[in-house]
Amino acid sequence: MRCFVWVILLLTYPFSGAHCAPSSKLLLQLYENKHTTFFCDLPFSAQGDIEAIHHKHHIIQSDSIQWMSIVPLKQLAKHYACYQQKCLDKKGKIYQGIRCCQKQDSQFQRMMQDLHNIVPETRELKRLRQRYTFAEFNHEMKDGCHLYIDKKHKIIEPAPSKRGLIARTYLYMKDTYPFVLTEQEIELYLKWHQQYPVSEAERERNEKIFQLQGMRNHYVG
Repeated sequence: MRCFVWVILLLTYPFSGAHCAPSSKLLLQLYENKHTTFFCDLPFSAQGDIEAIHHKHHIIQSDSIQWMSIVPLKQLAKHYACYQQKCLDKKGKIYQGIRCCQKQDSQFQRMMQDLHNIVPETRELKRLRQRYTFAEFNHEMKDGCHLYIDKKHKIIEPAPSKRGLIARTYLYMKDTYPFVLTEQEIELYLKWHQQYPVSEAERERNEKIFQLQGMRNHYVG
């Protein structure tokens, strides 16, 4: 597979070639000053290892962190023509979906590489995130990880401290790529964007990403 890489990244941005995605080494460098997972701030080592603990949503075995797309790739891919097309591998077998977009569409490859949409997470919460959507409930605030998962309706309520970054990521992806949000989603994310202002840590992350890929999230600054 041929990867199309933004010109500014040619000398500085290593990729894991199989999926044209940023390498784990690069991503760990991006989070070198904050070795914690996205949703619940679980600590991980400089090598990306998580110790076994009991978490209220699942038991976390000793494992390496996963790199999660805040806006799931499948949700993004559905807005590309390549997602519905069929591709052939070297053996003549037909495949389609995200894999076909990875091969055919240079803009889709750039979108996969966009560091603004990538955060560290546990394997299980990454899996749930790919299938569930964000929402807001009327739950009492508690200490620790404020993350509510409704498996029946397949929705997740993130902690208030995460909602601003989530909202600004969704709005940025909508403005940057062929990705459409519903009116209800736009209303929710604009509300979160205004209700939960940009933190200093988010500004620092935005600047680091700008140095690596030459694009800021304009909702951050």
